[in-house]
Amino acid sequence: MITLQGAFRLLQAALPERIRAVDVGAYRGDFAAAALTAFPGSSALLFEPGPSKAAALRERYRGDPAVRVFEVALGDERGDALLHEQEDSATDSLLASAGAAEETTRTVRM
Repeated sequence: MITLQGAFRLLQAALPERIRAVDVGAYRGDFAAAALTAFPGSSALLFEPGPSKAAALRERYRGDPAVRVFEVALGDERGDALLHEQEDSATDSLLASAGAAEETTRTVRM
């Protein structure tokens, strides 16, 4: 099985030295962390609509000017949408989910 770090090692041969990683549904920010480790001097844009998860991302990357956290959902329309959140889960979604808490979140058009 290939790890996230292993995947980035493969990409290093094909991509420029510096990249801008985009992490949609960033959850804990592990994808961005792996990208920034594999491509030093790069930057990352993290999109996480869940307020508590976005707050945790801001705390994790506090003081890192290469990382920007956006507390929004990405979609095909601007406005508001219901975010279905599972406690301590990477599976939050705008799609309905049994047993999930619902919270209104802002959406931006991608």
